[in-house]
Amino acid sequence: MEGTPGVETAAVDFANSTATITPGAGFDVTAAIAALEAEGFGAKL
Repeated sequence: MEGTPGVETAAVDFANSTATITPGAGFDVTAAIAALEAEGFGAKL
């Protein structure tokens, strides 16, 4: 997710299949979760 506009920080824990996203103003969190789930991760915020 590097370079994605609006993302302050993003981290993926592969061992636990979790992701932590800190969105900037106006960032579409739903789209980010959908993208992660499409890769096979269960996203947790």
